[in-house]
This record gives sequence, C-alpha cells and structure tokens, in this order.
Amino acid sequence: MSGFQKATKKQSKGRVLLQAVSGGGKTWTGLHTAIAMAEGGRIAVVDSEHGSAALYGDLFDFDVLEIDAPYTPQKYVDAIKMAEREGYAVVLLDSLSHAWNGSGGVLQMVDDAKVRFRGNQAMAWSVGTPAWQSVIDAMLQCRIHVIATLRSKSKMIEETDDNGKVKGYKKAGMEPVARDGIEFEFTISAELDREHNMVVDKSRCPLLPPGTVLRQPKGDLGAILLEWLNSGAVDTAALAQELMETAGDKAALVAAMKKAGIASADLADEDTLAKARKLAEEIGVSSAAPYHHFPDRRALLTAVALEGYGMMF
Repeated sequence: MSGFQKATKKQSKGRVLLQAVSGGGKTWTGLHTAIAMAEGGRIAVVDSEHGSAALYGDLFDFDVLEIDAPYTPQKYVDAIKMAEREGYAVVLLDSLSHAWNGSGGVLQMVDDAKVRFRGNQAMAWSVGTPAWQSVIDAMLQCRIHVIATLRSKSKMIEETDDNGKVKGYKKAGMEPVARDGIEFEFTISAELDREHNMVVDKSRCPLLPPGTVLRQPKGDLGAILLEWLNSGAVDTAALAQELMETAGDKAALVAAMKKAGIASADLADEDTLAKARKLAEEIGVSSAAPYHHFPDRRALLTAVALEGYGMMF
C-alpha cells in the first residue's frame, strides 16, 4: 500500500530572515513585519543588540527579553520555546548573528573545543554544528511565526591576474554574519540597504518571488506573506499535536475529546478548536498536580488502546 497522497497546501507559520548592515533598519522593519503577521496577537522580541528594540517601545506594542553575553545558542532555543509556551503570536530574534559570532556563540565554542581537541578541526565542529542546528530546529519546529535579523558584512573576493596569481581583493556585495546557507532555512529571506529598501533574495512565497523590491517597507512584507501563509487547508494534525503538548497527558486528552464529541478533523472549525484548547488547558493544569481527576489511569489507558481512538494524536 502506497504512503503517498495528493499534496495539499496547508496553512502554516512564517519564517522570515532580514539581513542588513548597521543602520539598515533590521529592528524597525522586523517590528513592522511582526505587527502585520501577529494579526492582533502578542509579539515577543529577543534582543541581543544591547536594548535597541526597547528604543521603539513607544511606537510598537511588544514584550522584550534582553539577553547578554555569553550568547549561547541554548539561550536562543530557550527564548523561542518560552515565546511559544507563553502564547505569543510572533517571536523576533534581533539579532541571530550573536549566536554565531558573538561572545559565547558557535564560533567561540568551536575555538574553545579546538583547544581541548588539540587543534582537531573536525572534532571542534562536532561541538559547534549541533549547537547551531539546535537554534535552527527550534525556529523551524515552533508553532508561531519567527522573524530573525542578521548583521551583514562586505563580501570580499580575490582578484587574480592572467596567471592565476592573487593580486588583491574587491567587494562583491554583502553576506550575512551567520553560517553559510542559513537563508535556505526560511520561508523568505530579504536584504535591506542603507536607504531601508528591501530586496527579496530567497522565497517560497509566489507572491514575493526573488528579486522583489519593496521601497522602505513597513508592514508590506508581513501583510503579503501572511496572505499566502493563511491560504489553504487547516493543518489539523499540527493542531492536534499542539493540543497534546498543552495537555501533557495524551490519554486524558483523547478521552476528554471523545466525551465531548470532538474528532481531530473537527479542529478546522474555530469554535470547536477553542473548546478543545480549553479541555487541553484544563487537563494540563490538572496533570501538573500529584493526583488528577483520572483515578484509574491504567484502566483509562487500556480503554483508549482497545478502542483505537485518537489516531491523529
């Protein structure tokens, strides 16, 4: 029996990468984009830029978590998970570059490991690569919109003579301060110049193809991207997973939803989803106590297993 099925576009959360040199408007554009994508929800900002986000506190409505050195990847992972857990609609990481080359970031982790491994480059990167990947995984796996900013620097290339001898170096555009290829992890990646104009350089969104130019964008990017993200079928499997994690007790949630007459497919309805979320939250609170309202837990688990209910969970 084939496991393939017809592809269907589903609603999803955005992953936005904004790159710029100092003064290019990363924070300003990131906040405007977050406002557009939040749809009235709350915005969390993880600020490693020495409080720069708070300078816009009178112009935008958001909560901020300021982090200082060491800028370990784990701090970013914890912040992303916290924003998701606390119900924010969007988390803005400003900037992700510190997790790469800041004090305590991946490059310093690799340098420190190289000393421990007596100069063995491969062994040193066996420490740094998983740490960097943990941040990427946290961004990709969380169920809220993620916007990340990166600092950019001048990209230098060699100039050679006719004999192939290096005769100097020249500037060849800009490159982000992060691991090569990071832009491919995002739904859309764009670069801002010093006049705050934006050029999309990588995109999965057909409404914003590569090469799209937005002149001094405010909420333009977020509004256009959100229109596309919200199109398509509701991902009920993802919603079911979210409910399960909220409840913390899979068997209890399955039993409660069965009693309420709610199936996984019903979660596409907003009112039904709201009821299911309330059930999950109540179970989560109850499950946190030493003894909750399911006295015979073994019997419950056995009944659920025998009935085969809740396959999506």
